[in-house]
Amino acid sequence: MTRKKRIREENLSAASSDQHGCSGPSMNASVSRGPDGANASNDCAKSSSARGIDALSISSAYVDVGDMTNVCIDCHALFWLQESKFIRRNGSPVYTGCCQEGRIRLPPVRPAPVFLEYLLDSTNGQKSVEFRNNIRSYNTMFAFTSMGANVDKTVTDGHGPYVFKISGQVYHLMGSLIPPEGECPKFAQLYIYDTENEVANRQKAVDGLDSEIVTRLIDMLDESNELVQYFRSVRNKYNERSLRCLNLTILDNERIGDREYDVPSSSEVAGLIVGDIGLYEADRDVVVDTFENGLQRVSRLHPKFMSFQYPVLFPYGEDGYHFLVDAYANVEENRLFYIRKNQPDIRSETYEGICDASIRGHDGENVGKRIILPSTHTGSPRYMNKHYHDAMTLCRKYGPPDLFIIVTCNPKWPEIERALLNKHGSKLEDRPDIVARIFKMKHDDLISYVKSGKPFLKAIADVATIEFQKRGLPHSHMLFWLAENNKCYSAADIDSIISAELPDKQVNPTLYDIVNQFMIHGPCGVLNPKAPCMKENKRKKSFPKEYTKNTFFAANAFPMYMRRDDDSKFVMKKNVTVENHFVVPYNAELLLRYHAHINVESCSQSTLIKYLFKYISKGPDRARVGIQSDLNDEIAAYLNCRYISPPEAAWRLLEYPIHSRHPPVELLKIHLPGQQTIVFGQNQPLTSVIARQGLDDTMLTSWFHANANAETKDIANRLTFAEFPSAFV
Repeated sequence: MTRKKRIREENLSAASSDQHGCSGPSMNASVSRGPDGANASNDCAKSSSARGIDALSISSAYVDVGDMTNVCIDCHALFWLQESKFIRRNGSPVYTGCCQEGRIRLPPVRPAPVFLEYLLDSTNGQKSVEFRNNIRSYNTMFAFTSMGANVDKTVTDGHGPYVFKISGQVYHLMGSLIPPEGECPKFAQLYIYDTENEVANRQKAVDGLDSEIVTRLIDMLDESNELVQYFRSVRNKYNERSLRCLNLTILDNERIGDREYDVPSSSEVAGLIVGDIGLYEADRDVVVDTFENGLQRVSRLHPKFMSFQYPVLFPYGEDGYHFLVDAYANVEENRLFYIRKNQPDIRSETYEGICDASIRGHDGENVGKRIILPSTHTGSPRYMNKHYHDAMTLCRKYGPPDLFIIVTCNPKWPEIERALLNKHGSKLEDRPDIVARIFKMKHDDLISYVKSGKPFLKAIADVATIEFQKRGLPHSHMLFWLAENNKCYSAADIDSIISAELPDKQVNPTLYDIVNQFMIHGPCGVLNPKAPCMKENKRKKSFPKEYTKNTFFAANAFPMYMRRDDDSKFVMKKNVTVENHFVVPYNAELLLRYHAHINVESCSQSTLIKYLFKYISKGPDRARVGIQSDLNDEIAAYLNCRYISPPEAAWRLLEYPIHSRHPPVELLKIHLPGQQTIVFGQNQPLTSVIARQGLDDTMLTSWFHANANAETKDIANRLTFAEFPSAFV
């Protein structure tokens, strides 16, 4: 029986007289794949290599996750069923990605102003289409603040949807209320200075927009936006020449709860303009000088932070932090700000070192080393390095991984296209949150499906890392370890689960179309010298591949898969005939189930291990160069080199993990007596640190105690330190 047939029959019935398979021992090893493996190996190799993947035996059912029709009973947010945390006994799903089961109460979203609602609906004619096509320009025209960031424009080259991708730090700047003499007004100044010519002034600042739409947006914001009304009141005083050279202050009403200091309506502005400047706090309030030329950075903690920058998203000037890339950049910077502010307060030193310092009379400020950017910060270099070592631990336990799988989001999944069919005619780039949520469900389902044993038989361990392509689409790198009797020890085994050839269009037209759409590389090389994978006329991806009649193992590389020279099987790509030598290796069952780019490679050769584990743990793309004043400042280095795209921002704001593994791995630290690491505060007396209970109890010393304890030594004596957590938790 072939390995693939065994997979099918095990899915249908657990009862099979030769369920251990007929794949024989490895060409390079003597490990048997089952009691009857050696006897049947020759027949199996002949059958499997001659047949390849039996497309007729594979289910062609695409797994659709349905529609976003389930409602949170607490806040009425919409979800897919697969996003539920659990299902109650009465059958109702429970969701926690919105209001945390009613623990978070947000004010209801107000409907958009009538004119803005009209503009957002692209079915309302040319004006609406023009507004939708230039919505970012219109927002910039009416923004109070300017945004500073390094925008990666290389991802927007006219092909595919628009992508807004930034690197480095993000900041919002607000200038003076009145422009310097001889300069045109811009940003917030347009609400105060020379408003009799406001339309013309705005069109000077942002050219090429419809004057009628600009005029009606001015009227709409004057009527509905409290920030605009606030600045208009300053305009009135400026026109009356009653405005003194004082600061305009918008206090943070979350910090000051008294009604006297709430963010004012237009009738309350005068009191705030004149007085209470002493309550200014640099990190929280927005202060603007009347005639000051310099730019002031607006605090990311201010509740009006986003309303200043995105008046089209916040037409009422309400509080909020919703614009994805900008919002996530500031969320992460807040976390890094906390780490930076607490650097002096957290030190680490060995227990023995603390005792010696205490005897010498030193305090905590002079002892220990500073922790810069810890591994607890998701995505940091230390975080990725930690997961690299965790993955290597699985390798030490189970041996080399067997399968390397890369899956990329398909932006044309029917679930995404149906979710975008709303009255405003949203496009893919308008809803990166939808892209992130659907990919998360597909990704989780793929891992569960592989672990179920249906496509490759039983998987016993896995590691996965989420990354984001240059254009922002999420993709995942996964490693799977198969059970011992399910491993691919021969070429026939590999052929039974991986193909690098075009399928027969007559036998399986659905699979043929999917391979044509997702699994054809390039073309590149002489067929297309300008392909993205070409650099200095050299191919980075080693395509096209050589034709081979049979699969064989290669040294220090993935196997050379069977690619027969068959000119009867071809596809057309960019007016070029492409045959088997451009096919990316795939598993037919996964392609038919998920309709996406899913590259499957056999990686059981031990020489590939370090490369693969470094590859899946390298972390997100970073800028090549970062400028910083302190070479030891890991936080600045991280900020200066990060890239953020909308789907990644949505993924991180939704608190989806970027790394997963099974089974869990426990970090075990080895130390000499008195050399265990102790974490303590800078101002904490060392005598109190030494007196802390349990300082002598570490995992290593607990293992020693368990081996000596009469009640536990029978079990502990049979376990190494690395095996200890498997029996003692």
